[in-house]
Amino acid sequence: MVYYFSSEFTSAVKLNGVYLGLIDHSVTSIKIDDARTFVEICPINSSERTLNFILDSEFLTSPPTFASVTNLKGGYLIKFLNSHSGGEFKVFKQERFGDTVVTAYNENGVKISIETKTDFIIEPVFTECEAVEFYRPEFNKNLIAVALNGKKTLLIIFNTLTKIEKVFLGLVDEFSLENQLTTTENFIDMAKHRLTVFWDFNGDRFIERERKLEKSNEFNPINLSNQLLPYAFLEEFLLRGEIKPYLSDNILENADKLSGFLGEYIGVMPPPAFRDISEVGLIYKQTENMYSVEYFTFEFANDKISSIRKTEN
Repeated sequence: MVYYFSSEFTSAVKLNGVYLGLIDHSVTSIKIDDARTFVEICPINSSERTLNFILDSEFLTSPPTFASVTNLKGGYLIKFLNSHSGGEFKVFKQERFGDTVVTAYNENGVKISIETKTDFIIEPVFTECEAVEFYRPEFNKNLIAVALNGKKTLLIIFNTLTKIEKVFLGLVDEFSLENQLTTTENFIDMAKHRLTVFWDFNGDRFIERERKLEKSNEFNPINLSNQLLPYAFLEEFLLRGEIKPYLSDNILENADKLSGFLGEYIGVMPPPAFRDISEVGLIYKQTENMYSVEYFTFEFANDKISSIRKTEN
């Protein structure tokens, strides 16, 4: 069986006590034939702990919290995750908004505490944190927004009206709380999409009211080869963009059926080495740290997609 290992922290890998090499964010292919293999993941210069487990069917179908598993239909991708724990006690920021006190601190991982006259919560936050900002939006003084800044910003919004409740959680590149919540996310895809979403708060949660999808001025689907066209189409469709430039008339006539056919995928990937090179993989989330891939093939007419078929095996 072919396994692909990657890790959010640089680590040495041992299989049944034998050192194999180092892994990091890039993907490393490892062939393992033993049905029950003892795996050791040893962090290098990291606060992460050593991970030990038996690689067997139980691990692959019910992975522990320190790893995510993706079923590639012929192999597996196993990614080892940061625990975001440890570190010395540290208060990042504390601020009072009337009768509400908000604190961000590290105590074996980042935590947010909010205290009002009627309630108190501690919210663990599993992310790296370089700086923290608190906001009370003018459009609703019952809301408290917490922005934890790292490579991206983890934005969490709480409603403190009575019982303190989390009403928004999102990883964004930019946001605004002027008059309404607006979030912006930049995507590392073929079109370099930039998605801005405008949100309304209904008293219980934030609901998407409007979205604006932009792309690089240098991107044009007409310049893509047939090999690349499906990837660009699937990335556009995932973000609910304009799909007409990618599809032939016969598919456009049934465009309303595409969502049901493709399903709720979360990403697009090329096929691993053991799959057919003509296939395109769509990634689906099954549980919090369990994913699967389905493969599709495409046919073309006049440099547009004329047929999409799901691979059965």
